[in-house]
Formats: sequence, C-alpha cells, structure tokens
Amino acid sequence: MVSKKLIDDFFKGGSFAIAGISRTGKKFGNVILKELTKKGYTLYPVHPNSDRIDGFKCYNNLSSVPKNVKSLIIVVKPDQSINIIREAAQAGIKKVWFQQGSSTTEVIKLCSEFGIEAIHGECILMFLPQLKFPHNLHKYIWKLIGKYPH
Repeated sequence: MVSKKLIDDFFKGGSFAIAGISRTGKKFGNVILKELTKKGYTLYPVHPNSDRIDGFKCYNNLSSVPKNVKSLIIVVKPDQSINIIREAAQAGIKKVWFQQGSSTTEVIKLCSEFGIEAIHGECILMFLPQLKFPHNLHKYIWKLIGKYPH
C-alpha cells in the first residue's frame, strides 16, 4: 500500500505534467486535467500530436515541459508507461502517479532504478479536497474496507 505521506508529498509540488489525455476529450486523463486545474493545480498536458486540447496548451514530449515540473501523472495503457518513464527520467521527473490500470510491476521497478517515487493503484481524484460523487464514495469505501492509505 502506498503511504499517505507519499501522496501528500506528491501534491505539494502544485504543478504536474500529465500524459494520457485525448484530443476527443473523452478519456479519464482529460477528467483529471480539468479537475486538478479547478482545484488550483497547474497542469502541463503532454500529447505527441496536439498543440492544444480542451483549451490547454500541450507539450509534444516531457522534455519540452518547463524544467521546474518534477511530477508526472500517467493515464495510459500499461504497455505505454515504460517508454514514458524512460523519457521522464531523462527529463528530470522525480515523482510519478500512475492512475489505476496504468502501471505494471516492471514499470514500478524501473521507477525505483531511476530514483523516481511512484504512486500506483490509487485514483488521484480520490485525494483531492471537497470531493464530489463518485470520488467521495470511492474514498468512503476505501476507508471502510481499510484500503485508504494512512
């Protein structure tokens, strides 16, 4: 289980690159982008084929994201995560949040080898303040069954 301290430290940075948004706006990455922005966080969407999505400026790769950004949210299929982590290490990313379903044991091990702190198996939206349905229900259930990080 991931510790609550690791999660709190991830959010302290206040700005994040995000890989896994779609041009159609219909992927969960787009939901994360909008929700975190509403909560006051600064996000830098990474998309190799788009300059702008949902009104947000996009970056073609992690190397083009401002250098002060040291945290990354990944919302892609697990087989795509390994190349993103290699690129993240080269770009100086220090913390990664793998949205549920985006990681593998191999990619978590690779993060460790690169010295990247990895959060996985948790929904990032569940840890935002003033949650709305369904994320507040998800948080309640996780606490009820003892899966909520502490």
